[in-house]
Amino acid sequence: MKHKTLNLLIYFMIIFSFITANEWIKSENKIIKKYSFRDNHSTYKIFTDSLHYIISNVSDENYSIKYSMIILINDKGEIEKKIELNNINNQILSGIKLKDGGFLFSGYSQLNSDYWTEIYVVKIDKNLNVIWEKNYSSTNYDNKGYSVIELNQNEYFILGHTKASKNNALILKIDSDGNEKWFSYLPDLNCSFATHMISNKKEEIIIAGQNSKELFVSKINANGQILWDYNYLNDNNSHRLYEIKNTSDGGMILVGNTTKNPKKKKDILIIKLSDDGKEEWVETLGNKSSEVAYDIEETKNLNYIIGGFALKDKKGKLYHSFIIKTDSLGKELERIDLDNLPSNKLYDLNINYNKKINNIIGTGDIINDNKSEILFIKFEKKLN
Repeated sequence: MKHKTLNLLIYFMIIFSFITANEWIKSENKIIKKYSFRDNHSTYKIFTDSLHYIISNVSDENYSIKYSMIILINDKGEIEKKIELNNINNQILSGIKLKDGGFLFSGYSQLNSDYWTEIYVVKIDKNLNVIWEKNYSSTNYDNKGYSVIELNQNEYFILGHTKASKNNALILKIDSDGNEKWFSYLPDLNCSFATHMISNKKEEIIIAGQNSKELFVSKINANGQILWDYNYLNDNNSHRLYEIKNTSDGGMILVGNTTKNPKKKKDILIIKLSDDGKEEWVETLGNKSSEVAYDIEETKNLNYIIGGFALKDKKGKLYHSFIIKTDSLGKELERIDLDNLPSNKLYDLNINYNKKINNIIGTGDIINDNKSEILFIKFEKKLN
């Protein structure tokens, strides 16, 4: 055990010295931490205010016991609080911070005695107390909740995946107590897998995901009717969406990956859309390895920070995360790679602004000895 701890310490010292050499990341206040509570962790989300809330799905070695957890950590990476959501085999896939400071999470619960799953939704207050947990389903069909938005403090929309509809899509509206108010299979939505949903300042709903190998974005009204569609390239290549965010000009920024590279490796794909779904620009960022970007954040000077990971071996076991800074048109400016750590995957980023420093904060998984742990990183960003 002492040798394993020493090796990890050496890894961290090396990555610290590597980061110091990059001008846009300052050497002060950098932290890399890992946490382990069971054999396996799948960590997809972090929320940041004065503290950091990390959401992770955990399981035992054989994946026979699965549940979700939230850990609350301070700026030094020290655990302040931990809660476990012990609903039977529940897994969280998405979540939002509510206007009242609490949280709403969505995912799925798989019943022990049945093959099908139910949409799982849990509401938590700002002190991490569970207010309610509920399941929603279409009988005898698989159902999963992939995205959540809050239009007001009394209504939430859940975007789900279900085999009960021809396009596999389901949108569910619930009230603040979790009571179902309305749902639709979105019959006009042309897709095979709808995974992302956001609302803009006008409280309009944007849905995004896949239509076979195409990437799609659609705006709908409150009744589920399509207002406009955007599709990216039906060209026999595969284009995947992993995040969509609102931008300060009222438009949207999309990030994922594409195989349109002649060598058929996966490159990072960035797409900027206007508020009416018109394509403004497309950029691909390539490296020697196949790469996927899972998150993108707009900075105050209208540049972007992207986080994700690259596949480093042909066996599919070694991954190294990256953080990329681009200009306002998606052109790469700076990049760091976490390639001196064990295999790791970065899924979610935040930028924490204050008057003196800007911190890049991220979470994901670090894999060692066939077990996964929660990865937390915090780097100080150069002010510009």
